[in-house]
Amino acid sequence: MSGTVKISYNVNNIKSNITWDVKNIIFKWQGIIFGGFVRDSIIAEHYGQLFWEKHNYNKHYWNEQFDPSTAARTLIPNDVDICLNNEQNVNKMMEDITALFIREFGNANVKFTKRLLSRNSLDFKSYIDNPIGNLYTYTYTIVVGEIPYVSLGTPFNYSFDIITTPKKHLKPPFNRLDFLCNCFIMTNHGEIMMSNCTGTEIDKLKLVEKKEIESKILKDMINFKTDYCMKFMKISNNNSYASVKSNSLACNRIEKMCNKKYPWTIQNMPIIIEQPKKLVSMCRNCCICQDTIKNKQRYIAMPALDSNNKEIQGPPMHTDCFFKYMNSQIQDKKRDCENISYNIGSADYEDNCKIFLRCPMRNEIDFDIQNITNIIERYLKS
Repeated sequence: MSGTVKISYNVNNIKSNITWDVKNIIFKWQGIIFGGFVRDSIIAEHYGQLFWEKHNYNKHYWNEQFDPSTAARTLIPNDVDICLNNEQNVNKMMEDITALFIREFGNANVKFTKRLLSRNSLDFKSYIDNPIGNLYTYTYTIVVGEIPYVSLGTPFNYSFDIITTPKKHLKPPFNRLDFLCNCFIMTNHGEIMMSNCTGTEIDKLKLVEKKEIESKILKDMINFKTDYCMKFMKISNNNSYASVKSNSLACNRIEKMCNKKYPWTIQNMPIIIEQPKKLVSMCRNCCICQDTIKNKQRYIAMPALDSNNKEIQGPPMHTDCFFKYMNSQIQDKKRDCENISYNIGSADYEDNCKIFLRCPMRNEIDFDIQNITNIIERYLKS
């Protein structure tokens, strides 16, 4: 008699079990965790607490179909952003993490790659305008449940981006905050705080105002709402590609948020991001590719004015189509900057470089948020 053996593993459960030990190692070497890891940890902890209040057992905790209202409890980040002030601690910390993975999963089931990115790398500049340290990237591929002749196992990835900076006063996000939900840093288990290096007006607020806004940002975060607040690098003689780089980074960050498993409502944006509408009958075509936008697909539209000067949605676009359209313009502008000698420093140069992205209807798209005073006022008044 023969049969097949079906083996399945809940990767999020496995990651959750190992993440506590990973954080222990990071904090041991005085690392600061920031970015999406902190955001997702806050959200998962909130919905996990709601789950435990409703259910006194954990049998179905990792089953997203059980109690869908708290399904975000299973949210586990795939990557960790870390800041270290001591360059020598990078190898020591990662040796400890590698040893942890090997001890838990076996040497044959753990593979990793390591990269050291230069200071002029676009990936590095997505974190810091003027890098003064280094950016290390470690990507682990781990296989669980491999059984010879029975199962190939289930692979999953675990990535680390480690920024080193000797300036101890310069903390993440290094005055380059992209979304308000990413303004928090983690310095130990349970020690989560709003960074004072966001690069926005929030850094200058009084203590009481800052705490008031902090609580409201958290409340929005657990409801998957946030504000876009990326401020562009200044155009200068030493950085003629500033606008090209900034627009590229903005599009990458926004696209990444658009493709999250749990849909986010992003305010303060020059574009409108619509989430899937399961119960609404809709038959509209993407104005770029002309294919139908299905009910379960997210789409993007530009705000427009009707005959009564009332804001409405313009023609819809698939999110993928929209960002491909943006990236093609970014590449074109990059080639222009390489091939054409503008009069650097002139008004024409700044006008030509600062805003160059346009939607298919040829309207300008400016992703540069000069200040977030309006956001702060909205939070303080609400």
